[in-house]
Amino acid sequence: MAKEFYKNFINEKEKTLSWKNSNYIYISTILIIISVFVFNKIFYTQINQITLSNNFWNCFLTSINPNFSLIMFFVVSLYLERKYGSINYFILIICSIPIANIISFSFDFLNGDTLGWCGKGISCVSFFVFGLFLVDFLFNIKKFLKNKLSLILPIFIIVICIVFMCINLPDIEHSVIYFDFFGRLTENPGHYGPFATSIVIGFVFQFINARKSD
Repeated sequence: MAKEFYKNFINEKEKTLSWKNSNYIYISTILIIISVFVFNKIFYTQINQITLSNNFWNCFLTSINPNFSLIMFFVVSLYLERKYGSINYFILIICSIPIANIISFSFDFLNGDTLGWCGKGISCVSFFVFGLFLVDFLFNIKKFLKNKLSLILPIFIIVICIVFMCINLPDIEHSVIYFDFFGRLTENPGHYGPFATSIVIGFVFQFINARKSD
């Protein structure tokens, strides 16, 4: 019974399991989320004291900000780690961190923004993996339609991500949580830059896979 649950629910039922593509009970997702909180809560002050406000390390350490983006990252990870396996997903995230932040920095530069690396972190990674998830979902929509129950997880993820792209925390102009349609997606290059780029990367990856399968 436990073996069937592991094979059908923890892992994607259709894939042939191996140590490389198995989902080890979402260990990569859990590890990354814990790391975000550790870097943010424990090391933030210490690192900020010995680094410049706009240098490279802020991209990875001092600017990590667990908020709505972390919730988006978590729900997308439920899909991606289940499909590709814990080891593959961990490698994907490690690669996504510099890619998403470099893309974010590049969009800032093209827009004439002089903030540099400051303000980058988990949010641009979250929007990057959300884009990868959307492309994967679209390319597999026929498979989901054959089994309507399998649509529950991706639709849940899409709804949660849209909700957390539309609600915003209080800021200087707003004293309460407020609603802005896709406001967090469009508010800065650090969000829409990685998201748009991951859409392109996702389509290229899917087309390459399709050609290999033919």
